Amino acid sequence: MKFALLFLFTATVCFGQAPHFEMQAQGVPLPTAKFDIVNKIPKSHSANLPKELPVFRYAAKPQEFPMTALQTLLDQSAFAGTNVNDLLQGQTNSNNGIIRLTTARDRDYFIVNPVKGRVSSQNGSHEVNLRQETPPRDGVPSSESISNSLLHYAELFGVSKNDMERNKDGSIHMRRTEDTITRLGGAVKYVDNRSTSVSRNIAGRVFWSVEDRIYLQLGIDGRLLRFEFNWRPMETVRTNRLFTTDEILDKIKKGEVLADITNEYPDDGIAKIILKDIQIDYYTTPSPDFRPASTNADIYPIASIYVTFKSKSGKSTDGGLFAPVVDSR
Repeated sequence: MKFALLFLFTATVCFGQAPHFEMQAQGVPLPTAKFDIVNKIPKSHSANLPKELPVFRYAAKPQEFPMTALQTLLDQSAFAGTNVNDLLQGQTNSNNGIIRLTTARDRDYFIVNPVKGRVSSQNGSHEVNLRQETPPRDGVPSSESISNSLLHYAELFGVSKNDMERNKDGSIHMRRTEDTITRLGGAVKYVDNRSTSVSRNIAGRVFWSVEDRIYLQLGIDGRLLRFEFNWRPMETVRTNRLFTTDEILDKIKKGEVLADITNEYPDDGIAKIILKDIQIDYYTTPSPDFRPASTNADIYPIASIYVTFKSKSGKSTDGGLFAPVVDSR
């Protein structure tokens, strides 16, 4: 791919002052206040950036969950045999339709919270008993099978595949993990459980949120160990004009820029930052104490920029920067 060199300038930034642009838990100040910037963002990419985008907020109205989805999940829990409709009819206006079923020490639970827009289920008692014996090597469903089950649950809860985070090739971005148990000094090893999760996108754009996801964990014999659903409805509150690429670069020059918290930098410092590509993502400020993001908090577009950090000696590392892309939030 050919890149067009647009300009080179030196940016001197005073990071001792509070920046106008903030991204809690994701963006941090750069570890230097003086560096050269080289813009090699392809003109075709910057020209294709949208001129305006909507700003969203989570809907304030308690979320309504499909009865079929709740019953299907409940039937896979430690409380199987319970009728979810009976549970809902037993609720009063004072508890906002919240359902909470638990066993001792919360080892098993089934929780529905329409106010927070969350459904959670955990089934731990079965696994405590099963771990007394060594299961068959293929006792836990494959990652692909669990991913298909997650997509089935998503469909039951009314989530479209179009709203799921995507890989560059267009496939759904699934995060998969597995836990392995080792016994007898390594002589016996088996998979104890596998999990899959999928995060949300907004209008095909990455959404920097730790909340919005569907998570499914299955154990031996395909038992449902844990399920988390957090996919609150959103509402458009306004549409904003986006900065041009030149305006974004001007913001960076003035110090309105943050670095991805996962960045690694050359061990002898940063002398030059090469901007290589740009995309527009969405972000919202998380609430403290792991509470759901406020319904008064904007979900707004930001500029995510792929960069290379270079030192004076020529050492380099790749990373990311975030910059504001709209005036009002």
